[in-house]
Amino acid sequence: SMHFSSVTLLITHYNRSHSLARLLMTVQALDLSFGDIVVSDDGSRSEHLDALRALQLTHPFRLITTPQNRGLGHNLNQAQANVQTPYA
Repeated sequence: SMHFSSVTLLITHYNRSHSLARLLMTVQALDLSFGDIVVSDDGSRSEHLDALRALQLTHPFRLITTPQNRGLGHNLNQAQANVQTPYA
């Protein structure tokens, strides 16, 4: 197993909850762990947000949301603003 306690895994998301589920299952299968996992969502449809909240029950991560799609640049900025581990 590899533990990156000082690293935040930052994931941008938009209407691709199945892809996110595969990613999180792969991280788990590889026995990787991080100091924090932040998923920044850019106004996904409600069924994807519901899927993300269900995923949080088995794969702990912080979900950051915005009520409407504002583009990848905004989503990256929103995500980075929520990182709590120090920048290296």
